Amino acid sequence: MGYLKKTIRNKKSTFNYETIEKYTAGIILTGCEVKSIRDSSVNISDTFCYIKDNALWVKNMRISRYNRSHPSTKHEENRDKKLLLKKVEINKIKKQTKDLGKTIILLNIIVGRKIKVEIATARGKKEFDKRQDIKKRDLERDMRRNF
Repeated sequence: MGYLKKTIRNKKSTFNYETIEKYTAGIILTGCEVKSIRDSSVNISDTFCYIKDNALWVKNMRISRYNRSHPSTKHEENRDKKLLLKKVEINKIKKQTKDLGKTIILLNIIVGRKIKVEIATARGKKEFDKRQDIKKRDLERDMRRNF
């Protein structure tokens, strides 16, 4: 059976941060969490990643409870989830985020046969940069309307 790929985007991340380098990682989930993500019952607007004991973790990824699951298989909605990356990649991310003002953000969840997560090392944007992005987006929208 073929699965259609869909992505769940974190729109806040591209507005608030400037990405430096992107990575694709696997994620450890329970069965109910997988079904909830396939139903798009996930909120990733305030998520961020951190490194603990040479492993990468996602914090504040809220996955709603799957409504058709058995009551005994309920999961904690806001637990930290471990990401699956190679040690070389984790060490590279660690070096990139040592600088002040850099962090690890979650960009997308890619839902296909397997569920993957797209993360990036990023630098926070200043208010001026955000205003420039809004102005650029408005100009592009006006150009599309005129043509």
